[in-house]
This record gives sequence, structure tokens and C-alpha cells, in this order.
Amino acid sequence: MGRHINPKLIDKEIQQEIIGKKKSSEDFFGDNLVIIIGKETMREYMLQNIGKAFLSQEVRVMLVKKGFSVELANLKQFRAAEDMLMITPSNCVLTPVELSDNFEPKIIAFGFGVQSILNRIVQNPVCFKLSKDEVSILDLYFNLIAECLHHNMKEYSVLEPIVLSFTNMIGTIMERHSVRADESEGASLMQSFANLLSTHGDRRRDKKYFCKMLDVSSVRLCSAVKRQTGLSVQQWLNDRVIQEAKSKLKNMETPVAHIGKALGFKNASQFGTFFKKHTGQTPAEYRKSVNN
Repeated sequence: MGRHINPKLIDKEIQQEIIGKKKSSEDFFGDNLVIIIGKETMREYMLQNIGKAFLSQEVRVMLVKKGFSVELANLKQFRAAEDMLMITPSNCVLTPVELSDNFEPKIIAFGFGVQSILNRIVQNPVCFKLSKDEVSILDLYFNLIAECLHHNMKEYSVLEPIVLSFTNMIGTIMERHSVRADESEGASLMQSFANLLSTHGDRRRDKKYFCKMLDVSSVRLCSAVKRQTGLSVQQWLNDRVIQEAKSKLKNMETPVAHIGKALGFKNASQFGTFFKKHTGQTPAEYRKSVNN
């Protein structure tokens, strides 16, 4: 069958952030293996987040059919226009900047199992022009995966060979174009910070810890992060904790005190103060608002 893919992939929180409770007719979930994001959903999501930096935890493969989009991805600005392919690795910091009125992308977002394969091919964001034949080939893959999900062929055994073939094709196309991702020191440091933020940021809010783990000075890390995203390191650390707190608070059965402790707070009072400072609501108020 080929390399085994861990079927534990994109989580419900990411699905809700990208799609929301109501999906369009072009959005498909494949038992957390892949998400097909329809063009209207993606347009709406990008328009709502123009100028806002966020941490993208999934690998995103975007084929632009019409129009263009401009995004910042780990320090570098990319303009993805018609017949171009843009790939962003997991834990990439993205900031939508601009998109045309006729922007029409085809997008697949992959979770953890497929990430391990794609991240070996693309370690930093890339964007490049395709030939007409390459566009047609990738179109076939997008359509095939969408058809499988549309007809409820979501089983791991069905999707795995298609996904593996798709990733191999991407690797072949990149080699043909001699595509090389940005390997600058700033981009590399930002990617390392994003990876560490994803794995440890839910319970670590101390900037010194991240500097020590990355073996860099505070000035160097803060400069790289601020230059790329417009946000400070501390803002990213706080936002990561709030993101995790909101996710945990949606489970009504977990006591607030337990959530605070899991996130590294000394007590419920300290957690409550922190949460209200950054959201304007107490943990209990937020929990009530999302579960009504």
C-alpha cells in the first residue's frame, strides 16, 4: 500500500475555524484526513481576516483557477495568480493582504499524517507558475478527492493511495520547476518558533523559555516575529493559550479550574483574570455563550 498515514488528522477546532457550523456545497470533510475548502468559503474567510496574522496548523495546497490573492507567509509576501500553485507547510504564520473580486482557488488542507510527507517536500512556503498540463493533472486530483468525499468514500483505505499519489505528483512538479523554498535565517527562525508554539504554546507563556529552546536572544526572536507578523512574541504566546482555553471550555464537563491548571496557571483565579483580560469575558461567561 505504501507509507502508512496516521489517520488522526485535522481536529474539530480547525474545521470550525475554517468552515464554521454551516458548510457550503463545495466544502467536504474526509474523516479528518483532508478538508476540501470551497472557493466561496475561502474568499469569505480571507476577506474577514485581511491584515490579521494567524497560525495555520494544517498543510495547505492551493491551486488558483482565476484572479489572485496576496498573502504573507512566514516573512515573505506571495502573489498567487491564475495557474499558480501555493503550498504552505504546517505551523505557518499567514496574513491575508489582498484578493481580487474574481479570486477562485481550489484548496485542500491536510492534517498531521499527510503533513509528515508534505513537510519533507515543502519546509517553507512556496508559490510558482504551472504549465497548462500540470494544472489539468492537479485538477484531476482535486476533483477525484472531492468526488470521494462527496460520495462518502471517506475511509482511510480509500483515500490513502490517492493522497500519496497526489503528494508524489506535487514533489515531481516541484523538481521539474526547480522550486526552492525561502531558506533565509529569518524564515527559518520563524518556522522554528511556529513549530514550538504549536507543541508547547498551550502551556508556556514565558518568552525566555522559547528563546532558550531556540538558542537565540530575545532581541533576535522578537525582531523576526514582529517583522513578519506585526505582532510581538508575547502576543502570539497569549493568543495561543487563549485559543487552547476556548477549545477546552467548549467541553462542559471539564471544570474551569482543571482547564486553568492544564494550561499552566497556578489557580482558577489567575486563569480567569488572564482570560478576561484577553477576551473581555470570564471563562464561565465564554463557556455559556458558546454552548447556548
